[in-house]
Amino acid sequence: MAVTIALAYSVEKMRQLNNLVRDMSACETMGNATDICSDKTGTLTENSMTVIDIYYGDNFIPVVNNINDRMKKDADLLELCTIASINSTATPDFSKSLRDQTGNKTELAILEFSKNLGVDYGRVRQLEKIVQMVPFSSERKKMLTIFQETPTSQVLYMKGAPEIVVEHCAYYKKDGKKYAIEKQWKDNLENNILRMIGEKKARAIAVAKVEVTGYKEGEDPANYERDMTFLGVFGIMDPVRQDVPPAVAIAQKAGITVRMVTGDNTQIGAAIAKECGILRKDWTPKEDDYSVMDGKTFREKVKDLQWREEDRGNGKKVKVPYVGDMLAFQRIEPQLKVIGRCQPTDKLLLVTGLQNMGKVVAVTGDGANDAPALKKADVGLGMGKTGTDICKDASKIVLLDDNFTSIVTAVKFVSIV
Repeated sequence: MAVTIALAYSVEKMRQLNNLVRDMSACETMGNATDICSDKTGTLTENSMTVIDIYYGDNFIPVVNNINDRMKKDADLLELCTIASINSTATPDFSKSLRDQTGNKTELAILEFSKNLGVDYGRVRQLEKIVQMVPFSSERKKMLTIFQETPTSQVLYMKGAPEIVVEHCAYYKKDGKKYAIEKQWKDNLENNILRMIGEKKARAIAVAKVEVTGYKEGEDPANYERDMTFLGVFGIMDPVRQDVPPAVAIAQKAGITVRMVTGDNTQIGAAIAKECGILRKDWTPKEDDYSVMDGKTFREKVKDLQWREEDRGNGKKVKVPYVGDMLAFQRIEPQLKVIGRCQPTDKLLLVTGLQNMGKVVAVTGDGANDAPALKKADVGLGMGKTGTDICKDASKIVLLDDNFTSIVTAVKFVSIV
C-alpha cells in the first residue's frame, strides 16, 4: 500500500512537471534510467525555425533581415521559392507567429521566407493542378509532387535532404540556364555550402525539378526522378532550448548517458550535440571514432536489426528484435552519442542493443514510425504537442511540453521519491 501511494503521489507531481504518466510503473523506472535517446527537433531545440541562408545559382546568401528588392526580382530565386511552396503540405496562418502554429515547422519557415519575397503560397499552390503528391517520410528523406504546370506539360518537384536530392540531378540552374553537374560543382555543394550551413547548426533542404512525359494516373512519381535540375538549398535555423545544456549536464552527472537520434545529417547533429553538451566542445571526427555515425553506417557496423520467433507458451509465438552483431554493438556503444540521417528502425536497433547490455533505456518519439522503439524502451516518452496518437499510445509517459528538460526533471524527482 505504501509503494502504491508513493507511486500515485509521484504521478501527480510528474504531471505538474509536464510528464503525463500513462503507466504508474514508469515512475520507478525513470529513476533507474541509464540512457536517454532523444530526438533533436522540438525536444533539444525550440522547433521555431527560420530561413537564414539561401544557395542557388552558385550564390550563397545570408538572408536574415537581408531581403532586398534585387532578390524579389531574381527569377531563379522566385522559382526556387515557388516550387518549394507548391511542394508542401503546410497551411500557415501568417497572422500568428510560427512558434504558435501547428504543422511542419520546416515547411512553415520556407513558406514565410517565400512570402517575404512576394511568393504567395495560396496563389501558386493551386490544388486542382496537383496531380499527385508523395509526402516527406523519414525513410525517403524527400517529398515529391507532380504539378500540371501548363495544360500540356507536367513537372515533378522534389524537396528533401540535399545529398538525396542531388543524386537524382544531372543539371543545376544558374541565370535562367541549365548546366551539367560536374564533380567540381558537386564537391563545392557537399564540402563548402552544406558545411557552412551545418556549422551554423542549420538544417539544409534542397529543391529540384524535371519535366514529366507520359505520366499515367496512379503511377509512382519516383519513376521519373532522374535527370532533374537542382534549383537550390534553404538553410533553416532551429535554436537549442536554453535550458537543455544544464539539463544534459545534470543527467550526465547522475550517470545517465544522453544520445541524440536525428533525421538531420551528422554534421548538423554533431554541432547541436556540442551546444547541448552531449559531445565535447572540442570534438572532431577521427578514424575509428564512433561518437557520431550516420544511420546507414550504424546499421552496417552492427549487421542491422534482425528478428526471431520466440515461444511464449500455449503455442503462442512472437517475433522479437535482436542486434545482428552484438559484439560490434558493444564496441561502438561506449563512444556513440549521435546518430544522424536515421531511419525509424535505427531507434529500435539502438534500444534493443542497449537493453541487451543491461541498460535501462528511455526514448523520445513523435511519429507513428517511432511507436516500435517507444514500446520496446523501458520508458517510452511520447511528444504531447507534436506527437501522433499512435506514438502517445505506445508511450508510458507523454511529455506535455515536448521538452528534454522535463525528462531530466522527472528523473531527479522520482529518484528523490
